[in-house]
Amino acid sequence: AVWRVLARLGDEADGYFFLDRVWRLRSWIDRLLGGRDAGRREAGEPLQPGTRFDFWRVLAVEPGRRLTLVSSLRAPGAGGMELTLSPTATTSTLAATIHWHPAGFWGLLYWYALWPIHAAMLAGMVRAISLEAEAEAATRGSTPAPRAGPDGESGSRRPAAGRN
Repeated sequence: AVWRVLARLGDEADGYFFLDRVWRLRSWIDRLLGGRDAGRREAGEPLQPGTRFDFWRVLAVEPGRRLTLVSSLRAPGAGGMELTLSPTATTSTLAATIHWHPAGFWGLLYWYALWPIHAAMLAGMVRAISLEAEAEAATRGSTPAPRAGPDGESGSRRPAAGRN
């Protein structure tokens, strides 16, 4: 159930599951700065390497385990987001991690200034995906939804700037 929900990320119907308007605002700002986003994915369009939506490009997909996205945002550095699903016999753990490689001082400033916002958005997104999966599992009678990630709260982790 969790992967079925996660596979809808960035589509026209579901967006990002949490604070979708903030994600759209960031995309709009990027267009103002000269960036080009790809728009939302069609509902049901599969996520596969090379798929583009909003300001993301799918780098890798391991169905049921991992989704790796690369950002094309106009920003002082390069980044991406990885969503990993670690299933066990009775539950799953969903984690979202942002990877950021700053370009000098401005990249570090960008990273640390926006970290609280990114952390809240990732925590909310993981929680919303988990709740959606739980609701789907309840209606289908399938396996339980994921629990929070290793930090005990959100399933998101804070990597050090400039590291994977």
